[in-house]
Amino acid sequence: PPPNPHLTEHPRAENMTGLVGWAVVLAVLAWALHLLRELVDVVLARALGRPPRVLGVAPLLGSAAQYKRDALGFLRRCQQLHGDVFTMNMAGARMTLLADDRALSQYMAARESDL
Repeated sequence: PPPNPHLTEHPRAENMTGLVGWAVVLAVLAWALHLLRELVDVVLARALGRPPRVLGVAPLLGSAAQYKRDALGFLRRCQQLHGDVFTMNMAGARMTLLADDRALSQYMAARESDL
């Protein structure tokens, strides 16, 4: 049978495949750079005596997806893993959480120069 002219490949299809491949490579590179930045932040927080950092898996979102899925469970896991005071990135905003009444009382009583 003769070839169907409607099923022939578009001349730009090969270029589109190449563009999609590059888009995937760039997305993976952006995600890897995000994880590297998160790991550097974790190490710096520890070295500078700051509250421990919760690793955010998604670029820009940080821990927002995990929090949305199960907020209370996520915060409890963070407290068990990092203690009563920890820092996380939540949709681009860095937040330090105080998960214990004693930690909150110490924070409220502290001088601003001590924070």
